[in-house]
Amino acid sequence: MNIQITVPCIQKVNSTVQDNDLLFPVYYGNGWVNVQACQPVNTSDIPIAEHFERFHELTVLYWLWKHADAGSEYCGFFQADQFLALRDKRPFDERDNDTISCIRYPFLDERALDMFGIHQEDLEMELRDVDVILPHSVDVTRLVFPRSTLVENVDYAETLSGEIVDPYRSERLTFQNAEQYYEKNPLQFNMEDLDQLKKLLADEAPEYLPDLEQYLSGKMVVHRIGFVMKRELLDGYCEWLFNLLMRLDRIMDQSQYGEFRLHSLSGFAALLTELYFSKNRDSLKIQRRKFVHFENIEDGERLKPAFSENNIALMFVSSNMYLPYCSVLVQSVIEHASEENNYDIIILQSEEVTDFNKRVMTAMVSERPNISIRFYNPKRYLYTYNLQAAKLYTETTIYRISAPYILEDYDRVVVTDSDLVFERDAAELFHTQMGNNLIAAVIDDCTIGRMAGASPGRLEYYTDDLKLKEPYRYINTGVMVWNLKEFRRTYSESQTMEFASSRRFLIQEQDILNIMAEGRIEYLDRRWDTYVFGGDYNRVYGFTPKEIHDGLMEARKEPYVVHYVGRSVVKPKPWENPLMDFSEYFWKYARKSPYYEALLYLMMKKHDDTLLKRARGLVKREISAANANSQKKQVRRTRWYDRILPIGSRRRGFLKKIYRKFVKTGK
Repeated sequence: MNIQITVPCIQKVNSTVQDNDLLFPVYYGNGWVNVQACQPVNTSDIPIAEHFERFHELTVLYWLWKHADAGSEYCGFFQADQFLALRDKRPFDERDNDTISCIRYPFLDERALDMFGIHQEDLEMELRDVDVILPHSVDVTRLVFPRSTLVENVDYAETLSGEIVDPYRSERLTFQNAEQYYEKNPLQFNMEDLDQLKKLLADEAPEYLPDLEQYLSGKMVVHRIGFVMKRELLDGYCEWLFNLLMRLDRIMDQSQYGEFRLHSLSGFAALLTELYFSKNRDSLKIQRRKFVHFENIEDGERLKPAFSENNIALMFVSSNMYLPYCSVLVQSVIEHASEENNYDIIILQSEEVTDFNKRVMTAMVSERPNISIRFYNPKRYLYTYNLQAAKLYTETTIYRISAPYILEDYDRVVVTDSDLVFERDAAELFHTQMGNNLIAAVIDDCTIGRMAGASPGRLEYYTDDLKLKEPYRYINTGVMVWNLKEFRRTYSESQTMEFASSRRFLIQEQDILNIMAEGRIEYLDRRWDTYVFGGDYNRVYGFTPKEIHDGLMEARKEPYVVHYVGRSVVKPKPWENPLMDFSEYFWKYARKSPYYEALLYLMMKKHDDTLLKRARGLVKREISAANANSQKKQVRRTRWYDRILPIGSRRRGFLKKIYRKFVKTGK
């Protein structure tokens, strides 16, 4: 069976799509369409190509109509980041992130194509006795959008019933039918344009008007266009569709439209496609499939050293939100960096860092050619494993376990948390003599203090559960040198990942590495991971064995790395409290960070949010008390009237007459 599915692409296509025999990427841009990336060609036979900003991916659909292989039995059209899931082979426990409108999947790769049946054999099976495969429609009555109802005046707001309500309560925006959904959802098309479509159908295709009215009064909608259909159906469908779309484009006033509304024609194309095949459903065999949305469609490439010689590899972890704090760490590295070394800084990200933040971070080293900053998302290599972040710890910490395998061309790397600053050249730490040891790190005062009595049951967890032979030699992996070459020689990727995903650990990747590296750890000078005091940690340090604690106190006299260890719920960070222990080290570099103003804003916002949270709690308590008193008064009033003068009784009616005659009239 000859099948070809066209995928519109603006940028260089994912190699998985390029190498798939079923998928045919077509590149498009402002005024051009081509089958080769970024190679504009003559598009005289594609009149809408000159209106790229309004037709977008529909330009490629037009190209498909005019250039589809006449010998193909079936042709298809997918979006660059959304394919029709022809099959769904996922286990049920992997479907938790699905929405009612689409399947969500992290990456577009060969595993994904196999999982959702985007292969010749699977599609041939799905197309047996089928004319068209279309997207599943979405029930708008099940869609819920947030709508802020914050009362500007913080005084109590009362409902018509007299009940006092919380002014911070939020409501939800729901829809009764498709027309209401289009009217209230600002991301959809303008209702005036919908009226233009109705007039256009009345003139050009009046037989479709009843179908449109039925569609709008119903509860099912389709947001995006996508299909697989018999080649013989394509001409009739596209001729009808583009005849209407090109006329609609001419009569719509789009002069004041922004980015969202300039996609209106794509929305109308999805609506019209539904009308077309709904009208012809009796003569066609149609099946429906959900869209699968790929959150990341870029190629995944394993990292290569940034410099060919003297490459000092440093790996930090950060989310987009945490990046301003991570910038202070980077600034401390920059200030102590030597011109004789090349510094390869890799920031692991748990989510896509914005382009703006990437530009800000890389600009920090724009005048330092011997320092490189790159961002890398390791999810592509981890999402097949059931890695579970430890309770109260961020997802990014567990990502570090992948370092030996995503850095397969590196022999070693310095890996650190982002809540610390360097007071020495990081290259000194990188060149630590390790022999055949797997990791070099500092003994963990805090965890050992918890084992020694600060947290009952902690010692048993490490000795009985995790089977550590020397629990009081437990290390902190917040600052470590990782002998990647030796670690890969000792443990394969599958061994490491399967062990890491075998259970939930108390301190995820730190517990894992203490177990895997036990007996092969190089213990660093304590100054390379100097803890600060504060919060609950002051109590914990009181349980730490004296010899270990004395080592920390000595290191604090001349720290090489100041580590603001611990969760902020237990102990504040210096960007939350500038008066905390050793905060001067952090702010010394923060003042030179491009995020300095943002750091000040976030610190003030943190305090404001705390005060607002307390105020909201007070408001809620007063509301509850006021309503409780109101209910008590009502109960008392009800008891008074109902017991002596029951509703409907003659006594009550007689007294009402007397009241009206003498009291109310004033006689």
